[in-house]
Amino acid sequence: MLSMFLSSALLVSSCAAAGLPQSPDGAVHDVVDGLAANHPEVVWQALPASYQSDINGLVRDFADQMDPELWNRSFGVFSKATQVLSEKKEFILANPMVAQQLAQKPEIEQHWDGIVSLLNVIASSQITTLEQLRDLNIEAFLADTVGELMAQAEVLAALSSEDPRHELEKLQNLTVKLISNDGSLAVLEIGEEGGEVRQVEFTNVEGRWIPREMAQEWPRAMEEARSAIAEVSNEELLQNKEALLGSLTVTESALDSMLAAQDINQFNVALQSLIGAVMMQAITYSKEAQGK
Repeated sequence: MLSMFLSSALLVSSCAAAGLPQSPDGAVHDVVDGLAANHPEVVWQALPASYQSDINGLVRDFADQMDPELWNRSFGVFSKATQVLSEKKEFILANPMVAQQLAQKPEIEQHWDGIVSLLNVIASSQITTLEQLRDLNIEAFLADTVGELMAQAEVLAALSSEDPRHELEKLQNLTVKLISNDGSLAVLEIGEEGGEVRQVEFTNVEGRWIPREMAQEWPRAMEEARSAIAEVSNEELLQNKEALLGSLTVTESALDSMLAAQDINQFNVALQSLIGAVMMQAITYSKEAQGK
């Protein structure tokens, strides 16, 4: 597992914003400490300015490929679904079908309010409209949205097969030792206390210390990312737009009925309507996919 933790640390290990250590080992310590303190914005601060520009460009390119109405409506439905989970918790948990499913994963019910809180973080984030996404302040998004998600690690652990808190703890226990530094190239010895240790070369790019391998792979990785975004078929989205909007309308209508339900019987009828609509859409999409 050490490689997973090292990759996280090495990706962001560089000289961060002004005031942070200018040495590669000091920068690694500060970035790792920032992550451990739920400040993922250190990842952004650690990148060279040109790398930040590349990522901003990718976000804009992706936003340009998406349909604004579909994106905005989808997040609107997501927000309303989160509202249902919050306001109709009692009815949801009393539903026989839901209760049967939750019996197999009781931690979901135990952390229900925390899960809803996580969903609210996303529903109120800076990416809920395509206009916001296109002009996204990535550093602020990391600090606010991702930082809030990280701060609720206990809830995330209940939803994951791997406890993210363990990864943060291992990051905190990394040992970092400077072996050499000529100003443009440095070698660090990085490992876990009592575990595997490896030497990693860092290079100075625009005043930021980043892993040399990352610097070498960056142009290719960005080109692949741009190609992948370009392959997103806006035409295909537009062809299916009316069907997708129809699905969103049906879903939103069912969610409205759930919110308006005054008793569990009314709620169960609305929930059954939603399940039926989702199943019908799944069957329709499956037939369309087989026909292509």
